Amino acid sequence: MLPGFNHNINHQGVLFHVQTEDKGTNNPIVVTQLFVDGNVLATRRSSYDKFLNKQGVQEITLAMMQEQHKAMMKDLIHGRIKAVTEYIAKNPAAEAPVAAIVADTFPIKPKESVTAPAAGSDKTLDELILEFLSTSDGKK
Repeated sequence: MLPGFNHNINHQGVLFHVQTEDKGTNNPIVVTQLFVDGNVLATRRSSYDKFLNKQGVQEITLAMMQEQHKAMMKDLIHGRIKAVTEYIAKNPAAEAPVAAIVADTFPIKPKESVTAPAAGSDKTLDELILEFLSTSDGKK
């Protein structure tokens, strides 16, 4: 069983939590869940049982976890999860759309290098994070 990923994302005035975990080789499933106020809004599951007897199963599982986790965050900020749009529409505390803010984060990909924006960049940290999450692999 590999350690999972957890991210808090403030999107449109609502704090969402994305959690991805490996259920282990006895139950070879990667589960990603999207929470708000402790309630699950969306769940995605992927099986890796076909890789159990392959060399590098841990690396394969980690890659699956990373991609599934990143896809859930992208779908959240791009409005592709129906339960989220319904929740925001019903939540009076939700604000006008703002750039997503990712808090309590750690690198999704091990040993990922990050380059600082060019001097004089007018983009805020929120805009840079949103731009990063909007790209397919975090690179332009």
